[in-house]
Amino acid sequence: MRITGFIALALVVTVAIGTIIASHLAASLPEPHASCVAAWQDEPDSPLRPFGSADLRLDAERSSVEGDQILTRIGPVTRSSGQPVTLPCIKDGDTVIAARPDDD
Repeated sequence: MRITGFIALALVVTVAIGTIIASHLAASLPEPHASCVAAWQDEPDSPLRPFGSADLRLDAERSSVEGDQILTRIGPVTRSSGQPVTLPCIKDGDTVIAARPDDD
């Protein structure tokens, strides 16, 4: 009886850990949009600052990658945290993504 309970507990823990890992991977931003968001977070006048530490969600329909131009439409998961913004970025080389402010 104790072995059956232990196996059941081990199964529940394994499923819970697997679910947490799967949800974390699904919630992460795909590249190159994740690098674009990271580049904008380093900018002093970043439009991401009003979101603070809110969870962000990518608008895949309005985001695009064309050649070396990247447009990332991102906003907070909850609308009460603010409106989505579009972040323009440029691919500089093979792996470097740089923020491209509108005034450039």
